[in-house]
Parts: sequence; C-alpha cells; structure tokens
Amino acid sequence: MKSVPPQKSFHASELIVRFMHTLGHQRDAEHYLKLFSSGNPESFALIVAEADIREEDLDALILDLRYLLRLGLYPVLAFCAAPDRLASLDLPAYLKKMRLKALPLSLKADLAPQVLAHIRQASLSYLMVNREKGDASLIGVLTALQTKKLIFLNPLGAIFNPETHSPIGMVNLNKTEEVAFYDALLRRAGNDTLDRYRHMLRTVPHPLHIAVTSPLSLLRELFTVKGAGTLMYQGAAITKHDSLYTIDAQRMMALLESSFQKPLKYPLDTLAVDAIYLQDAYQGAAFIRDLGTMAYLSKFAVGLAARGLGVGRDLWQAVTADYPKLFWRAKPENFVSSWYAKVCDGMQKGPTWNVYWRGLAGPDRLTAIDYASRQPEDFA
Repeated sequence: MKSVPPQKSFHASELIVRFMHTLGHQRDAEHYLKLFSSGNPESFALIVAEADIREEDLDALILDLRYLLRLGLYPVLAFCAAPDRLASLDLPAYLKKMRLKALPLSLKADLAPQVLAHIRQASLSYLMVNREKGDASLIGVLTALQTKKLIFLNPLGAIFNPETHSPIGMVNLNKTEEVAFYDALLRRAGNDTLDRYRHMLRTVPHPLHIAVTSPLSLLRELFTVKGAGTLMYQGAAITKHDSLYTIDAQRMMALLESSFQKPLKYPLDTLAVDAIYLQDAYQGAAFIRDLGTMAYLSKFAVGLAARGLGVGRDLWQAVTADYPKLFWRAKPENFVSSWYAKVCDGMQKGPTWNVYWRGLAGPDRLTAIDYASRQPEDFA
C-alpha cells in the first residue's frame, strides 16, 4: 500500500500570493506584500468598524486579520459606536472567543510605543471609541502613528451612487467639480460622508488615503491595484511639460525604471517626446508623441508605491482630455494590460506587443498598429 505524501506547508506569504493568483492578482499581491513589509509596522493601516457593522461581518474581519498577523502585518483596529453599543459588544470577550490576539490601547498615553510593544508580542492593537468623539480620536491616532491607510468597513462594500446604484471607485478630493458632483448626489440620499472624509484628509498632517470596503473584501482592498470599494485621496497636481529640460532628469529616470522594472537603454534626453504629463511628486508620468491627426502614448509610468492610489487615474484623465485620438502599446504579460483593455476602444493582440487605441477610425487604426509595432524598445 502506497503511503500518502505529507502535505506541503506553505508560508503565509505564499498563501496570500496563491490566493490572489486565483483571482488574477498574483503580481499585485507580491508588490503590496513587499511594500507593506518595508514600512514602519505601526503605520501600516487603521481599520475602523462602526455601529452598522454586523457580528457576521466582524467574523469575516477576524479571519482576514489572522491572515495579516501571519504575514507579519499589524493594522490597528478601532471600534466606533455609542457607549451602550460598545458595552453590548463586549469586545475583549468577543476577541478571546474568536482566538484573535489583540491588546487594548490607551488614548491617554503615547500610541506608537504601545503599538510597537504589542507588535513585539505578535499582537494587534485595538481601540474602543465613543462615536460622538470618534473622528477627533481617529485623527489623533492617525497623526500619532503616521498611518498610511485608513479603512472604513461598510457592509455594502463601497460608497454607492444613489442614481445608478453602482459603486463609486475613486474620488479625488482635490478636484472641486468631481467632489461637488458626488457630494450633491450623496446629499440627496442623506449621505454627507464626503465632507467627513475630506475633513479628515485635510486635518491629518501627512499623506493619507481613505478606503471604504466590506469586511469580506479587505484582502482584495489591501493586496490589489484595483482595490475593492471606494478610495478617497488628495491627488497631487498634474503638470504638462513641453520639454524634458524642464523636469528633474534624475527623479524621472528613477520613476521610469521603478515603474517598468528595467533600466533605460538610452540617456533620457535622447527619447523622442513632444509632451510630458507629470504628477508633481514624481509618482507618475505619461510621455506623448504628437503625430498631428493622432497621438502616441509612448510611456505611462506609475511609481510602485503609488499604484492603486489614484495617480494613474489622474494622469489618464489629463492625457485623454487633451488627446481624444490616442494609441499605445504594452507587452501582453504586462500586469496593466487588463486595465488597458478596459479603457481602450479597441486593440490588436500580437506575440510581442498588444496595441490599443481610443477615438481612431478604420484607416487610422492600421496606421497606429504599424507605427506602434515598429517603435524600438527603450528598456533593456
């Protein structure tokens, strides 16, 4: 009788990568796991559960938190509700029942040393916050810990457009027209959350992104570029440059090589370009060649740390507003190819390059495919 071979034991990081692979997000997971692990552990994330979170949602959250603990990631938890709701929840007993190692924080003492002490014990940290003072307390926690991401848990999984009943994916709170549009829609439905989140982003003195997602989608929100829910952020300005000589060449080189994960073959100033759209913090850039009747997007770069944080969206909106007739190419295996397929009007697949276009008629498409396919590769 043949013996059954022992099951292979996977490290937690392998498990999350395999899990995301089943969803088509393996590269995303690898990238974010590396990014999260390289930062200050106390600054990773603050996850907020409010009064409308059901106990079954909390059960799902606990499972995800166990995963994060095995990955060596320690978000801080905040439970915000009226005092009677907090008392009825009996959080210490609930966490003990769910076998989740978590220790309470005191808002009356320095938070960072407390969180770090808990991490050394392989324990999460949690807060019980009176809803009436909730936002002020959360702002204090975010500031003290220099938290990078604030996640509000919502049973619906996102903020929904009350007219279309579809989730709102991203809101750049620096774009007045965009905010006014969504604010008016939400207020008609009795929802004033944009004011609340905008106040928090403007009050916290360091860069912060706010996400609203479901407890069932927490891992997808954290480990995929697309995320799972609604992301609110304060986007940096996008500036159009007509020459490479008006930008910082060293920072641009670092952005391009980080984004493409390859070194440039040629000096930056030898690249053919007619316009550069640059995010002012050098987190993203788009290179354009103006061909008269249409334009070629020769490079679309978003820094590794900025992926999934709205930079690509802001760049794309700036470029397509100026160039309605646009084409570009990408390697078939490029992780951004699936997004390109969604934002293009059409595409031509090839063994070396996929060519995409927007706003092009039949003859122009053939010209675009030929032009894009003949361009030399700029990266080694």
